[in-house]
Amino acid sequence: MHTFNIDGSRETIYYMTKSHVKDTRKRLNHCIKAIEPYPDKFNGKGIVMSVGGIKYFTDAWVSINMLRQTGCRLPIEVWYKGNELSRECVRYLSRLDVVCKDFNDYDQSYLSGYMFKPAAILYSQFKDIIFIDADNICLSDPEALLESDYYKDSGAVFWPDFWYTPPESPIWELMKVEFCKMQEQESGQILINKEKCWQPLNLCMQLNRMSDIFYRILLGDKDTFRFAWMALHAPFHYISKEPDSCGYFLPVNRFNGMTMIQHDYNNRPFFLHRNLLKFNATKSNEYNWRHYKRFKKNTREKKYFNGHNKRHPFMDIQGDVEVFAFNEEFGNIEDACQTHLQYIREQPFYREFLFNSFFFNDTKADVHLHATE
Repeated sequence: MHTFNIDGSRETIYYMTKSHVKDTRKRLNHCIKAIEPYPDKFNGKGIVMSVGGIKYFTDAWVSINMLRQTGCRLPIEVWYKGNELSRECVRYLSRLDVVCKDFNDYDQSYLSGYMFKPAAILYSQFKDIIFIDADNICLSDPEALLESDYYKDSGAVFWPDFWYTPPESPIWELMKVEFCKMQEQESGQILINKEKCWQPLNLCMQLNRMSDIFYRILLGDKDTFRFAWMALHAPFHYISKEPDSCGYFLPVNRFNGMTMIQHDYNNRPFFLHRNLLKFNATKSNEYNWRHYKRFKKNTREKKYFNGHNKRHPFMDIQGDVEVFAFNEEFGNIEDACQTHLQYIREQPFYREFLFNSFFFNDTKADVHLHATE
């Protein structure tokens, strides 16, 4: 159980006995010693996504089209498992120079949920990887991020979340890492050179395989990367600019942030991570990027709120903040997203895929067949 506090701390209610901590540490040490040398079989650079089901296929379709619209020509791998994507999904993605790969062809062990992310990075053919969540929109060609000395020196670049892990969390003792007050990692975008980061990447995969422990402490996969790197004293570059919150106001003047704005090395907006409201759950021509909020520079008055309205979770930041109209900063990007979204909704295979997802996977009732509206 996790509690998100107004001061930005994320408390974890998860107790471990001394013997449990000791046994977990022993398992981790065994894993670290068992990591084989870097196999030197990976080549080139590319973009990796983990995509499965109607929800993430829809987001990935928009995200990849927008990615190509920036001029990005990097090869893209989309990873899925079993019947999570239909043949038609794979065929449509191939039109965008995307190669789809089934986890079942690479790993017959139990993989599910958040652990698909480190697994996709680990099994990808690329040496230099830009991992992007399916619900993440790039504002510029991300290949340029790989050319920075920040990346070349460390081989890893991570982005911050809103929250930080307090010293009382058992993670510090488990990983033998000294407490430091830094924001948690938000893993909607990650840069990794596998040759430089082979050991921490494999440790990260192990933390995800031990999800019965670490997901209760770290809230999914996201901070398994940061703690694996810190535990092995491996270098990484951490983007200094905290995320902004993008969304819309309700009539009661309550801000509903549903997208994280993440920044580049120069504190300029670079990613729109639509993590709290997916495209598949929106109505036709529904615009939700209306305003965004950010803390004023060097302010100490920061408050953090998360909640849930009738449709989706939301995030709000308050205190010494600035509010801007989305279009004034980002132009007509949401128009472009809507164009790609409406196109895929109009395809017969998508409607069949949607029906099958609803019928077989118990998709939430707020996912509608908008293409026929």
